[in-house]
Amino acid sequence: MNNFSYRKISKLTKASISSIARIRKTLDIESTQFKEASTKRYKAGRPKKISLRQERRLVRGIKLLRTEEGTFSSKRLMQRCSLREGDVSNRTIRRYLNINGFKYLQARKKGLISDKDKRERFKFARSMRRNYSRNVWEKEIAFYLDATSYVYKRHPMDQARAPKGRIWRKVSEGLDLGCTAKGRKEGSGGKVVHVMVAISYGQPVLIAKPFVKMNGQYFESRAKRALSRANAVLLSSPDINPIENIFHLVSKKLRLDALELGIQFESYKQFEDRVIQTIKSIPVDLINKTILSMDKRMTLIIKREGGRIKY
Repeated sequence: MNNFSYRKISKLTKASISSIARIRKTLDIESTQFKEASTKRYKAGRPKKISLRQERRLVRGIKLLRTEEGTFSSKRLMQRCSLREGDVSNRTIRRYLNINGFKYLQARKKGLISDKDKRERFKFARSMRRNYSRNVWEKEIAFYLDATSYVYKRHPMDQARAPKGRIWRKVSEGLDLGCTAKGRKEGSGGKVVHVMVAISYGQPVLIAKPFVKMNGQYFESRAKRALSRANAVLLSSPDINPIENIFHLVSKKLRLDALELGIQFESYKQFEDRVIQTIKSIPVDLINKTILSMDKRMTLIIKREGGRIKY
């Protein structure tokens, strides 16, 4: 149309010059509007409730609350980041956290590990690789000895159904500092079952003996007696002991039995007997598998320079 004059177009179309001018003006306006619309970015859905600055503040708030308080809720996170529920809802905050990979997941019951602990774990793993063979765990170590405590609850089935401690974290942060449960041993009534346990490769549980009370000094004296009777030398490790996995399996079995057997009420003595029986019933194959994993643990600890591993 740009190559023809209005007069020539009028002769070809039999339309008046004024009509052609009006049509040309309309086409120019529509073309300009189309170009402007095509350059704009349209986003589906409602506008965002929180700004980019507030989003960054939420991520920083998660890291701060981990060091300051440990576990926290999304409402506490809002308070820490100075976000009022009148401006943004708690549901919006949870949705934002989910979109960015944060889930309200159960905290793994792993003790806190400091930089000093990491150095000691790394040093121990390297010394085991340098000074011993890789099958030292099943061939040369006579037995593994440790003590633990299980919390007594009068109504075990209700306790087994109760929700566990949760924390806002990403799936990959299960072992990171501030993402694990601190794991207090004293219960609501302060009653716990203290047990000293010993295991060895190729054998059932050697010792599963309850004690009225247990502290570091008492355990050390008992451990020295056991070593002297076995004519063994102490190999101390910085919280790297396969028996810890046995303790964890026993804890899970106690909770599962409370649900499957429907134990509504249990006395302290009954709970103590159930703990001892559960420990003694650990299969030999499971004990062997746990001990054989120690060599792989040393590899992972060295690789992570003393950091937490999945075991």
